[in-house]
Amino acid sequence: MSDSSFSGSWWRTLTGGIFLAIVSFFGSVLTARLLGTEGRGMLAAALVIVGIAAAVAQLGFASSIVYHRGGPFQHNFRSTFLIGLGAVVCVAGPLAWIGVTTLFESRLQPQVYTVAGLATLTAAFAYLTTLSQISADLKVFNLLRNAVALMMLICVSAVMLLENGIAQYDWVLNLQITVTGLATLAAAFWIWKAMTEGRQVATDYKAIKFSAVAIYAGHQHITALIGVLLSNIDKIVILEIGRPDEVGFYALAFALSRQIAMVQDSVSISLFSRYAGKDNSTLSENVLKAFRTTFMPMLIVSTLAALASPWMIPTIFGSAFAACALPFSILAFEAVIGAGSWTLAQRFNAGGRPGLVALRQVTSLLPVFIGIFFLPEQDESSYLASLMLLGSFTRLLATILIYPLVLKEPPPRLLPTKQDLLSIQSFVRHRLSRSGLQ
Repeated sequence: MSDSSFSGSWWRTLTGGIFLAIVSFFGSVLTARLLGTEGRGMLAAALVIVGIAAAVAQLGFASSIVYHRGGPFQHNFRSTFLIGLGAVVCVAGPLAWIGVTTLFESRLQPQVYTVAGLATLTAAFAYLTTLSQISADLKVFNLLRNAVALMMLICVSAVMLLENGIAQYDWVLNLQITVTGLATLAAAFWIWKAMTEGRQVATDYKAIKFSAVAIYAGHQHITALIGVLLSNIDKIVILEIGRPDEVGFYALAFALSRQIAMVQDSVSISLFSRYAGKDNSTLSENVLKAFRTTFMPMLIVSTLAALASPWMIPTIFGSAFAACALPFSILAFEAVIGAGSWTLAQRFNAGGRPGLVALRQVTSLLPVFIGIFFLPEQDESSYLASLMLLGSFTRLLATILIYPLVLKEPPPRLLPTKQDLLSIQSFVRHRLSRSGLQ
């Protein structure tokens, strides 16, 4: 990697992502065995609603603060931070309430307060985690996202031992509230201090009003809303079908497939944190190199995972979860293709052109929405996973075409160059040497 600060943050985020994937995997295994198929389905339904509510409630403020604080702008970021946090907290709970009463009312109604409370805390934590990217080394970012997953794994393990492997899904929800609440308090304390520390404001910085930050946030939020719809339309349909086992199977397949894309996700996070609002003279070069060196290798990994899934999933999770294998195989490819397009989209995101990100999002909505009208009465999970794959492929194609048609730049290459491979080899050796592993 040609930018040393980007390389360091990428390596840190990558190793943190590997740790997160391992912890999340074991957490999924223990939760599935602790709750069984129906209990896992109920938990998945609640977490889908929580996730959608938390994502919609972000309103783009965190990304806007990261962008403007990273650029030559002078602003009262502490006040904007509080406004954004207040908005997130006020929006998430009511959205989750609406989600429970419209998507899964008969089964989740007894836990509506718990789900709404968890959505509020999850939204606040997500807001703070995104804001932690104001520190380009991403140390706090990686600590926050790994701490919650690790604490949940420990708690679920303790419950499994104490209850001899039998528990109710609402226990896990209450544990999630406790863990997320503690992590949110710690994150808020660090962000509050970081807002006024570690940033030298130059004399030529331009003072900007709250309206400028809010407008950029609005653009980001439009893009995020489309992304939330694209990444959750399948799960919304599954919730409408209303069978807990079907919800549980699909949610497990989806969660497992996301772990395959963690390498690409780490790159995207590092690109945005390093270049948002800053000099982007090397942004395009690093975006293209990051895409070339991660896309095809991870596509190979997804192929191997898909081939192994008919044996792997029943062996690890139990024969009751064998129905997850086919949706997982399809979603494994969807995760890598979608993450690849998101890596390329950092050229627009970090470069201050979020409208182009929204454009590529919109283009992939059409095939997904058309396909939903032809939902079969059987094997809905595999059909929906296939629609998601089609949407991701359309999004990748649209992103690639934006380069020559809008940016007037050559389209991204899919395969790494020889120089890319030598650069990565040198970089990995250097990092291993610094870590004392070589």
